[in-house]
Amino acid sequence: MTSNQRATLVTLGLMAVAVLLNSTVMRFVAIRDTTPDTVLILLLFLAVRRGAMPGQVTGFAVGVAEDLASVAPLGFHALLRTIVGFGAGLLHGYLFLDPLLMPFLLVTGVAILKGLMASLVATVFGVPIDVGILDAGFWIEVAYTGVLAPPLFYLLAKIKALRPSKRERAR
Repeated sequence: MTSNQRATLVTLGLMAVAVLLNSTVMRFVAIRDTTPDTVLILLLFLAVRRGAMPGQVTGFAVGVAEDLASVAPLGFHALLRTIVGFGAGLLHGYLFLDPLLMPFLLVTGVAILKGLMASLVATVFGVPIDVGILDAGFWIEVAYTGVLAPPLFYLLAKIKALRPSKRERAR
C-alpha cells in the first residue's frame, strides 16, 4: 500500500469518526447548545497538508456524509465543505502551521467564512438554517472551534500516515 493510499484510508476513517462525533457525542460538551465544528478542523488540517484536489474531494465526501446525518437538504454541506477544502488546499506549501497561532487564526477565519457562505446559500436557495451570522450561537461556535484547533492540529500532526512524504516535502 502506497503512502497516498494509506493517507486516504486514514483520512476517510478520521472523517467518519469526526462526523459521528459531531452528530452524537459533541452535544455533551456543548456550550449553550453549541458544539465545535471538529469536521472543519480536520478538513482544514488535511487540505493544507495534502493540497487542493484531496481537500475538495475530502470536503465533498464529508459534506455528503453530514447531509445524510442531518436534516439539511442534500448538497448543502457538500457544497460548503467542497469550497472550504479546495480553498484551504490552495494554501498547501504556502502556509507554515506553527503549533498555536496559525491553527487558531486559520480555523477561526474559515469558520467565519463558512458561516457567511452558509447564510448566502441558505438565502439564495430558501433553505432555513438554525443559526445565522448575527446569532450569538454562531460566534460561540466560531470561538469554540478556534480554541479547539491548536490541540487537534497537534494531535493530527502526530499521525504518521498524515505526514507528507519526502517527495511531497521536496516540492
